[in-house]
Parts: sequence; C-alpha cells; structure tokens
Amino acid sequence: MTHDHACGPRAQRAPPLIAVALISAAALAYEILLMRLFSIVFWYHFAYMIISLALLGYGAAGALLTMARSAVEQRFAPLFSAAAAAFGVSAIGCFALAQRVPFSPLENPLGSAPAGLPAGGVPAARTGPSCAPAPASA
Repeated sequence: MTHDHACGPRAQRAPPLIAVALISAAALAYEILLMRLFSIVFWYHFAYMIISLALLGYGAAGALLTMARSAVEQRFAPLFSAAAAAFGVSAIGCFALAQRVPFSPLENPLGSAPAGLPAGGVPAARTGPSCAPAPASA
C-alpha cells in the first residue's frame, strides 16, 4: 500500500516556501531600488529612511500576525494570495503616487528658509571674493 504524501493534511497546511522566498526577494529588491533612487534624486540620508520605514513595516506586520495567529492560520491561502497581490499593486502604485508629490529637501514646509540659506532655500553660487555687485558711484 502506497501513501501519497502530497494529499495528507500536512501538505495542505505547509507554507508555499518558494512563493514566500520570491516575494521576500522582490520586497528586498524593491527596497534596494528605492534606496538607490532616493540617494540619487535626494540626499543620501533620505535613502536610509527607506530602510527604517521598511523595518518598521516588518515589525508592525509581525506584531499584527502574532496577535491574529489563529485567524491567519485558518485562512492562510486566501490571505497569502491577497497579500502577495496587494504587494505587487501597491509597490507600483505607491511609487507612481510618490512621483506626483512635490518634494524638495531644501525647502522648509513652514515657509521660512532654514538658517544660513536664502529665501529660495538654495545657496547662491559664489564665483569670486564677493557675490554682491559693487556699489554705484555718485
């Protein structure tokens, strides 16, 4: 008598390891992509903000899954599929939405210029001993 191990109760509850590995790899690759883009477009410290926010998200998701463990285990397959699809859609959608938000790291959201910078927020280029024009003679 042969037993088909793929049809047993353990086979139905086993996590899809390859799918979890691929989604994890996609999430890490997306983080690295965002970090590189932010370090090019903005200053480097905004790139490290991506890592901090991602770690906060992983921690919050882990805490939520721990609190709702029994409910998640009962509905694992549909929740896993929905979460994987939501990740794919939200990764593209959030990046597109972020491109529409005007952001300049030099501007102060309160309207005043930071200390040491002119009102526009960008320091003037200095090409000589003084950037002010010479006073007019009377």
